[in-house]
This record gives sequence, structure tokens and C-alpha cells, in this order.
Amino acid sequence: MHRAGLGPASAGSRNPGGNLGPRWVDLLLEYDFSYDSSMAPHDFQPTWVRKGDVARTDGPHVFGDPVDLVELPFDWALDDWPYFSPNLPQSEGLRPPNEVYDTWAAEFDYLHQRLRDGVFVLCLHPQCIGRGARMLMLERLLDHMTEAKGVAFRTMEDVAAEFRAAQQRIHKAGTVDDPSDPTLNWEDVRNDLLDRDRGER
Repeated sequence: MHRAGLGPASAGSRNPGGNLGPRWVDLLLEYDFSYDSSMAPHDFQPTWVRKGDVARTDGPHVFGDPVDLVELPFDWALDDWPYFSPNLPQSEGLRPPNEVYDTWAAEFDYLHQRLRDGVFVLCLHPQCIGRGARMLMLERLLDHMTEAKGVAFRTMEDVAAEFRAAQQRIHKAGTVDDPSDPTLNWEDVRNDLLDRDRGER
């Protein structure tokens, strides 16, 4: 592809509607993407993308192997389209902005108060969020998030890079056997690494 004048290459991908084809992950790896945000293996934690999962109707889901591609979770509950678009048959559409604020703020509060660590990924479309009342609602949500202790706003590229670096440190330190395990409590892992850093100073 001719890239002159196009600016930096994209670091991540989100497939519209989360509709992944069988070659999607291979294409992202081939073109050196850092992250994807089309799936939801965890509500709020970054994980590694896996290849070779087998979804069975007669037994448990079989996990495939993790690959060098970070997944930043996507969820319809944090997407503006189902709330504000009248064109989705499975959604009511045209919801009041205050109702959407209540949902998004409650999701954020659960992450901040109960999990205390993770990534909150909103998916926003200009044609949905761009009306005046909705932008005021978004400003109010950002104010609410900013007031919460310990919250930082990062690009998804930065979050993916930080996750990858933390995974390498975890693996090197031998903190866990499987650094791709999505069930790990990353706050405990982070605190363990911070304790190790303090001990080395």
C-alpha cells in the first residue's frame, strides 16, 4: 500500500459489529498491528488474542493458543450505537442521554470501586454522539471519571504497549506460569511487580 502523506500506520483495529472473518487475526499479525478491540474475552482487562478456539455444543469451550496481539475489550453496553441509532432491529434506539449516562457511569463505577484496575473502552460514532445533548452527557461522564482517584486517560495504543511490557516483565520474573491467563488478578500482579521494584532500589 502506498503510504506517502497518510501519516503513521494504524496500531489497532476494531471490526464493525465485531464480525471477524477466519483470516482476520492472521491479517492483523501479518501487518504488525499491536491490538484489536472487536472481542470481549474480559469485561475490563486487556488479554492476548487467541487463535484456534473451538466452540462446542456438546462440551466446554476449548481455548486456542495466545498470539502476539493484545485484545482491548469491546462490549455493546459501552457502544453508543445501540442507544442512539434507530436503525438496529435489536435495539430500541433514541434513548435519552441521561439514561445512557446512568448505564455508562454505573459500568465505570463497578470497574473503579470493585475491580480497581482495568481499561474502560467506550466506542463512539460521530453521527451518534455528536448531537448537543449527547455531547453534554459525555462531558458529564468524563467529569465523573476525572473525579475518581487514580484514573488516567490513555490511547488504546499506549494501553496495549503497557500491557505487553507488563506481560514480558511478569514472564521474566516468573510471577505466574501462564502470562496470557485472562483470569489473573492483574492488580495483585501489578502490586507484586511494584514491591519487586521497591526492593531493587
